[in-house]
Amino acid sequence: MANKTPIEPPPPASVPLLPKLMAETADPRDQWAEQVRVVCSSSRELQALQREHPETAKELLDIMLAALDRALLAAYRAGDRARGDELVAGFSNELRRLAVAKMRARLPMQPADIVKARHVELERNAWNAMEQDALCTMLTAGEDISDISPTRIETTGNRTITREQIRRANRPASWANDESWTRQFTSDERVRELAAQAEAHKNAPPRIASAGPRDRNNQPLEFDASGQVKRRW
Repeated sequence: MANKTPIEPPPPASVPLLPKLMAETADPRDQWAEQVRVVCSSSRELQALQREHPETAKELLDIMLAALDRALLAAYRAGDRARGDELVAGFSNELRRLAVAKMRARLPMQPADIVKARHVELERNAWNAMEQDALCTMLTAGEDISDISPTRIETTGNRTITREQIRRANRPASWANDESWTRQFTSDERVRELAAQAEAHKNAPPRIASAGPRDRNNQPLEFDASGQVKRRW
């Protein structure tokens, strides 16, 4: 029987590195691909995201794998195997971090988070720190703040929470002195003042800018007899 010359397989063409593995060779891309496959299949954070929000998990993984493919290909072409190993290790940590962040972003905001997010507007309407703390206990799960005024707070649960309700919330049964308890909250005089200002602002006619050139403070320019702009300073 004639000796047959072994036919060498052709070199692998340029193919996507992930997730499909090439045949076993000394090519470091095989090890990188296998390591990434193990990371993706063993990540508890990614698995939790895939169970709860599969579309979000797929989108995240597609973006991360595409970026990693490009970076690993650059490392391979540069002959920098250590850099490839670093990229795979970094991918593992980043996948865990982003999967957790995606899960948290999908969770409904807690009452304390909702109040914290609106604290500037609450303070502008004179809801002090103790009143805001009490409000946290009065919002129910999934309920958000829809409107804030000096006298009341409207919620997405079609509820109105008044100042009086806030004052009654969480009051210890042993706290018998009404005056000392009320002093911890915004005074009625300040509330009435802010409410009057808000009502006046609501009923004020809209301001219509006059025609003509204006300065940087949106005031009409004034000119002297020579036609030069009068200076205000």
